[in-house]
Amino acid sequence: MALDNTPWAVGGGAALGVEVARTLAYASTRGAEGVVGLGDLKVTAQPVPNNTVAVVPGAALILNRYPGGGQQTYGLRNATQTDVPITATGSAGGRTDLVVARILDPQYEGPEPADPVTFQYSRLEVIQGVPAGTKRAKELNLGYPAVELAKVTLPANTATVTSGMITDLRRVAQPRRDRAMVTLFPTATQTIPTTGYASWPIQPGQKPLVAVPEWATRVDIVAHLSGVKFAQSGGAMTTAGIRTGFGSSLPAENGIIVQDAADASGRYHYTLIGTHVVDESMRGTDQYINLQAYRSAGSGLWTADYQTSIVIDWEFSEGAQ
Repeated sequence: MALDNTPWAVGGGAALGVEVARTLAYASTRGAEGVVGLGDLKVTAQPVPNNTVAVVPGAALILNRYPGGGQQTYGLRNATQTDVPITATGSAGGRTDLVVARILDPQYEGPEPADPVTFQYSRLEVIQGVPAGTKRAKELNLGYPAVELAKVTLPANTATVTSGMITDLRRVAQPRRDRAMVTLFPTATQTIPTTGYASWPIQPGQKPLVAVPEWATRVDIVAHLSGVKFAQSGGAMTTAGIRTGFGSSLPAENGIIVQDAADASGRYHYTLIGTHVVDESMRGTDQYINLQAYRSAGSGLWTADYQTSIVIDWEFSEGAQ
């Protein structure tokens, strides 16, 4: 294949091909595909359910999947809410439809439009009767640029779309991430709580206060506890549950259980991992990260003191939501 005559960007009257412009979009986004940001192009049922679904405003990056269109990306924008009709099912059975954002580019398909200015090159469409397990538009080998937004699963004899029939399939093309960490040392000796979950091994006044990005939908927290002193008692197993806390979000447990059976007394290292959903009320606010523990069985004790160090590592990430 020959080089395109005009690269991005040459002046002096040179004619710039749209393929090169799409290649620039592809390169600048590293070939990513999906919605651009939080909440973009979400498909919802109508407030009063009917035979349409609503697609909220937003933007998407869509790879050029026309033959010969490799390493090119289209950008699509939906400026206002758009209602998309869903065809009713009959008595023969239910159906699964895929709601997509697609590009119709006359350079590759169809006749030249009568009016290139008003032609609808960007479209929100429904692909009827897809396999029930479909998750991505590319699985259907459509031969044109399209990105999945949602799946609508309709029972037989159904003309009204409710929220329970809609499965969100959007992914953020280039999700943002924000990571930081802090090292803490107990300001006083802290023995693990034995009557219920409470802050440990840091004191409440040591809890890191972090700024939550406006776009965050999730935070992953990893805590490394080094030099925690364990004092054996009676030679029996001692068990404790540990969990992370974020704002008002406290999981029942992170699945990390600290155990020592007939281990000798000494200092140990423990790692604690937790994932929390960042809801809309938390975005753009400051929230505390906390660690909690509870000795649930046995008589041994874990203690954090001046020889203990605590590293808390957290990362916010963005999802479509």
